[in-house]
Amino acid sequence: MNPVFVVGSPRSGTTLLAAMLASHPSFGCGPETHFFVGTSAHQRQRAAGGEWPYSAMHLLSQLTLEGASLTELFGHDQEGLFRTLAARPPSEGAMLEALTASFAARLGKPRWIEKTPNHLLHIREIVKAFPDAVFVRIMRDPRASAHSMKALPFASQSFLANCVRWMNGYVYSRPFFRAPGPHFTLRYEDLVANPEAELRRLCSFLGEPYDPAMLEHQHAARLLQTPAESWKLGSTQPLSAGGIDRWRSEVPPEEQDAAALFLKPALDEFGYPGGIEASRLLPMLGLTGRIADGRLDLLMAAARSRTRVELLPEPLMNVRPLFASFDLRAHRCGRTAASFMARVCLALLRGLARGETARYLTPAMAPRRRILNVLRWLAAGLGRAITVHEALQLATPATTSVTGKAARSANPKIDPRKVPIFTGGPPTTAGKSASPTATTSS
Repeated sequence: MNPVFVVGSPRSGTTLLAAMLASHPSFGCGPETHFFVGTSAHQRQRAAGGEWPYSAMHLLSQLTLEGASLTELFGHDQEGLFRTLAARPPSEGAMLEALTASFAARLGKPRWIEKTPNHLLHIREIVKAFPDAVFVRIMRDPRASAHSMKALPFASQSFLANCVRWMNGYVYSRPFFRAPGPHFTLRYEDLVANPEAELRRLCSFLGEPYDPAMLEHQHAARLLQTPAESWKLGSTQPLSAGGIDRWRSEVPPEEQDAAALFLKPALDEFGYPGGIEASRLLPMLGLTGRIADGRLDLLMAAARSRTRVELLPEPLMNVRPLFASFDLRAHRCGRTAASFMARVCLALLRGLARGETARYLTPAMAPRRRILNVLRWLAAGLGRAITVHEALQLATPATTSVTGKAARSANPKIDPRKVPIFTGGPPTTAGKSASPTATTSS
């Protein structure tokens, strides 16, 4: 039977939805595994190709959820885990199924559900491990989710930084959910307002008959959480729409306007009102919630000028593992992969300033295809993304471009060496940056 992955932004209703599904006679769901978040592809492949099942047991025994052992949360002792893994052929999927499928089987449920919100960022890896997987995504007004995230110990206390975190997940997963495929999206607000109708639609998609027990989700919700996850207690209570719009009265108006500008493409796509049209775009590469937390001056300055920050998708690979695993000594490119990558990226960025990009994307500059992919990704924003100088100018009260020592003295928070990378095209005239494309992202 097709495994079901429930995904979404933190504080979007994933626990409530998983609890409702777990109240169905066909579905069993345990706590969040964070399996694809807490392990790397290299670790999973090494465990699947090692001395099975001991290698898999070693990997699974290292996984925890809020300080509790994940294998124990799923009811496994070492002997039981060994038997469960030994009965399955070695694979990445078998390791996760040893937790999820066996948990559902003990409850007498033929199908299993895995609910980890941040698996939204790992859909490609999940599809590779489970080609027959189906995905259920729950959406909530991102402004409500961002405000509610402030109650999480691992999120920011900044409303706008949490908006950036939400938008990163949306942008990264958008291509998958826009293409035809085994996925279903519903809105949290619709689920709370009319749960039976929404659950009937979902059950039809999953190929199961609707069961009224799904509306009595409180008991199943307790199986989805640990004692340390106090922020999930709301899912054990009866449905209530009381806190849906709390953000409207608790978030300062200036931050609400900035969020309405920043989030407008997503607000429009999912039918949430209040989005603000932008007069221009400010595309950015690599803007994370952590960076946004310290660079709210940039986001607020952009909002005041009716400029919408547009997050560009991250590359299809993580550069850090490349640094660790790529041995370049045989290619005579430097002592470490990191130093070589830094030199290549520096050469690429210098080429951008001169408008010479093509020669930095030739195979001769990339000994392996993975590096070539990184360079192509960096070049994808050419002509669309703002330059570092223009970003600094926007974030600084001064009307002239400020760089180097002058920038640090004008605004201590802004250091050109530490500012996030905003790659862009060459200046059109002396002292001015190329104007970003004034198109609206969908």
